[in-house]
Amino acid sequence: MPRAVFCLACAIGHVACASAVPSEIAYVAQRVNNVRRGEMARPPVETFRIYEPTAEWSYAHGARLARFKGRFLAMFANCQRDEGQCGSRVLISESDDGAAWTEPHVLLPPQHGKASDLALYAGGFIEEGGKLHAYVFGGEFPADKLRGPNVRPLKDGFASRSAWMFVTEDGRKWTGPTPIPYW
Repeated sequence: MPRAVFCLACAIGHVACASAVPSEIAYVAQRVNNVRRGEMARPPVETFRIYEPTAEWSYAHGARLARFKGRFLAMFANCQRDEGQCGSRVLISESDDGAAWTEPHVLLPPQHGKASDLALYAGGFIEEGGKLHAYVFGGEFPADKLRGPNVRPLKDGFASRSAWMFVTEDGRKWTGPTPIPYW
């Protein structure tokens, strides 16, 4: 029976993976999510760091994970500080075993808008026709709502949105970015 890989990621750049046969997926999800008195059942997991924040790029969030052609890929947004900041970028890292990860490299560098740099977000992966597609979304905040140069507003949404697609056949070399309509 085929096995599925569960991957969970958090803002500080750790990834936890556990594998199970499909019939166990619903059982594990139910056991983890049910509120019970006493100890909550937890599947066995291991955690591995895929990104070490730097002084200049101190915040990572919104990790999206995929398994493609026998390798793991992790794509995530990376900000200089705080979540969803103007001038963020999207990084990607690869692993053969889910434990040892390549040094993340820039998939999409900061993008400039009319009033500010865009806030970028890792959108996710879709495999189709033997290729893996990675999607990145971005938004520009309204000029009159910025709290300073490139400082995002606290509550207001985007004035404009953008989307890009990247494609790989091997999980290592990517083509793109190709702008796509934001729906």
